[in-house]
Amino acid sequence: MSSITKVAKSELSEKIMVSTDVKQVLYSLKTPGERLGDVVDRLIRDRKRDEFIEYLDSRAKKADYVPIESDPEMARMMQERGAC
Repeated sequence: MSSITKVAKSELSEKIMVSTDVKQVLYSLKTPGERLGDVVDRLIRDRKRDEFIEYLDSRAKKADYVPIESDPEMARMMQERGAC
C-alpha cells in the first residue's frame, strides 16, 4: 500500500456560518453516512431540478400545440402502424 495519502475532493472544506436552526434542519435531512456537505449538495441539485421542471411547465403552458395527427405524413405513418 502506498504511503502517500490521497486527499479526496470531499475532504476540502470551507466554513459557512449558519444559524442553529438551519444547522438542526440540515442534520435532520442527513441520512446515515452522509455529511452536511452532501446534504447541501443534494439540496442544490433538488433545487436546480425543481427550477428546471418549473421552466418546462411554464413553457408548456405558453406553447401552442397542434395534434400530431394533423400532420398528414405523421397521420399516415400512425395508420400504417395501427396506432390510430
